[in-house]
Amino acid sequence: GADRATPYSVSIIDGPHGWEVTAEATGAVIARFRRTRMALYHPPRVTSFAAALELCAAAAYDAPSEGVLGFQVPVSCEGSSSMAGQMVSFPSNGGTAEGYLATPASGEGPGVIVLQEWWGLNDNIKGIADRFAAEGYLALAPDLYHGKVVAEPDDAAKVMMAMKMDEAARDMSGAYDYLKNSGACTGKVGSVGFCLGGGLSLYVSTLRPIDATVIYYGALPGVQPDLSKLSGPVLGHYAEHDDWASPEAAAALAKQLQDAGKSVEFHQYAGTGHGFFNDTRPEVHNVAASQQTWERTIAFYKKHLA
Repeated sequence: GADRATPYSVSIIDGPHGWEVTAEATGAVIARFRRTRMALYHPPRVTSFAAALELCAAAAYDAPSEGVLGFQVPVSCEGSSSMAGQMVSFPSNGGTAEGYLATPASGEGPGVIVLQEWWGLNDNIKGIADRFAAEGYLALAPDLYHGKVVAEPDDAAKVMMAMKMDEAARDMSGAYDYLKNSGACTGKVGSVGFCLGGGLSLYVSTLRPIDATVIYYGALPGVQPDLSKLSGPVLGHYAEHDDWASPEAAAALAKQLQDAGKSVEFHQYAGTGHGFFNDTRPEVHNVAASQQTWERTIAFYKKHLA
């Protein structure tokens, strides 16, 4: 990753669990995700590792059902790196909390707090932090479940309800302080969260002066953030079909923000359900909508975190 002349490769193969996309650099696997179906696709030359993954992901439909197909695409790594993150510790709750830190190739950039779904700080959330680092942001995903990761909805509901909101608030605030005081942070800090983390993204923005807030289908049971304390604009991505963060709830939140005099931009994505950005869950993932949210989020951050 330090040598930017080293080429990356992106491979798509017919694996035991469906079509698998694997990104490698000098023999080390950098990222891997699965699709239940994948078309043979030849992306053009790209200069971003994250862009290569997005181009491959865009081919997630209409693949032949028979045969074994595979290919490798050389990708210029100009402006990109392996983005291997690491766990770090920071002060919180009178002790320490942990989080996954992904650093951009330049070694510095605006900060982004990445907040987990109700599953915990899993590989999906870490991968999203890596993607932000690939775009030039110093991304920190605090571990709000303190080491616990679950895979079943019933377990997720239990650990979410057991999470103490005051402790989570201090963990998120500690993550902000860590980024803000880091020599690698160029100044401004944004937040983004998914599902439970979407609501938490809004919440932390009322606890610390977050410069740009992004919500993915977020709701926050039992907590009503003081919207008057928001410092920056809010961007929201919501599904058309969602019992957790319904279109009605999203519209009500948008109105609350507008009534509080805040800058708000909410989008609803047709044909999507809750969790549509999560590419590790093919039953809900929507490639086209995810790409559109990503482009809007990066444009939003470029405008407000520069």
